[in-house]
Amino acid sequence: MSFFRDLWILTILDFKRYYTWSERIVFDVLLSIIGFLSFVLVWQAVFKGGFEGIGPLTKDNFIVFILSGSIVWEFISVNLTGDGIWAFIREKYQGTLPYLLVSPANKLAFVYSKVMINLFKILINVILSLFVAFVFFDINFNGSILLAIFSLLLIFVTFSGIGIVIASLGAWREGIANVSFVLGSILYLVSGVYYPIEIFPETMQKIFFVLPTTQSINLLREIVINNASFLNVFPILSYLLIWGIALIILGLIIFKKLEKKISLLGI
Repeated sequence: MSFFRDLWILTILDFKRYYTWSERIVFDVLLSIIGFLSFVLVWQAVFKGGFEGIGPLTKDNFIVFILSGSIVWEFISVNLTGDGIWAFIREKYQGTLPYLLVSPANKLAFVYSKVMINLFKILINVILSLFVAFVFFDINFNGSILLAIFSLLLIFVTFSGIGIVIASLGAWREGIANVSFVLGSILYLVSGVYYPIEIFPETMQKIFFVLPTTQSINLLREIVINNASFLNVFPILSYLLIWGIALIILGLIIFKKLEKKISLLGI
């Protein structure tokens, strides 16, 4: 129970610290909506010119296609480039990392508390993007809302494992955290966030298809576009769950091995 208590306390503290400047709320909201609308308008112009679609993308589902990819990437990127990966690095710069390591606070809860503020922002952005999509565009949502929500939560947990690995390594060498931005940029380009991976050569498609990022995006699209049931997407859910468990365990092992070394060095 100490995990949940510490998670709650640390999350509230980060909420208060982050929203000291109210302008951040406006910036976060506008950035999300502008990003979504820009791609919708681009593809809308393409389809008006007679483009019939690539892979699962068609002129009838392209808005849902783009929106689903955008939503999934929000849940992925928060773990690749969010505050969680800098959790220990900031404590290190502030000179409080040794105190954190000897404190009774749950270290896993500490990392997740940094991510929770970003998750809160994502939920607001997703709700607003859905509102804009339903009000201004004629979209057809076919799938189970509960299954979609469950899938997004699983995606978040799965990629939080990567965040824990990077945060743990960053406590030792802070430059490692910068790798996450490079990794995120590459995955963003090859996972079919805003376009189908069928635009790539066939050999590359096979490689990109097995990536957990691609499978996460395909998972939500199967639900909201093809009305897939739980049994239909169970293989993808299982695949992501295995990835998530493996990465979280790996992150904890790395941190435990580095914790003693960090404490001895006083960094």
